Amino acid sequence: MNRHTLFIVLFTTAIAGLSWWLAEITEPKQQRQQVAGHHPDYYAEDLTITTYSEAGTPKHRLVTERLVHFRDDDSAELDNPHLWIFDPATPPWKMRAKQALITNKGENIFLPGKVFIDREGQGKNRPYHIITFDLKVHPKLSYAETDGAFRLDSRRDWVTSIGMQGWFKEPARIKLLSEVRSRYETQ
Repeated sequence: MNRHTLFIVLFTTAIAGLSWWLAEITEPKQQRQQVAGHHPDYYAEDLTITTYSEAGTPKHRLVTERLVHFRDDDSAELDNPHLWIFDPATPPWKMRAKQALITNKGENIFLPGKVFIDREGQGKNRPYHIITFDLKVHPKLSYAETDGAFRLDSRRDWVTSIGMQGWFKEPARIKLLSEVRSRYETQ
């Protein structure tokens, strides 16, 4: 390589380096920014989640057609969720709704709209069919509440109210909040 060619290569390299350096100091670095807002970061379809006690028996089961998770608030939206709350002493409570919102790392589940809750009868435990609205569920406490309309049917008996608090572990109990009406038939 002769001196003239070497000079052109070095000169071109120096101009390219100077151009790059000028571009770096005159233009601010653009960092990739995440778009702020409520956007999903993952989803799952046909999902079943079961939690177990230390003894290996099921405590809760959640089945949903679709779960969409949101990173900004660590919440999840579910389509057609079915939630079971198990107690070894009784048949499971089964809840179902069109939608659900899970917040607080699974501590709170909100079922907006119409919610169905069922438990089969077994031995001394009566069967229950409940229809309510806008139910808030706390699975770890086996507790649910609503300010909405509530109706419980068991065999030929029924009770209605506005507002309810319910505990699903034995001894299961329901506290009716207002406008309570009922029919109880002895057999």
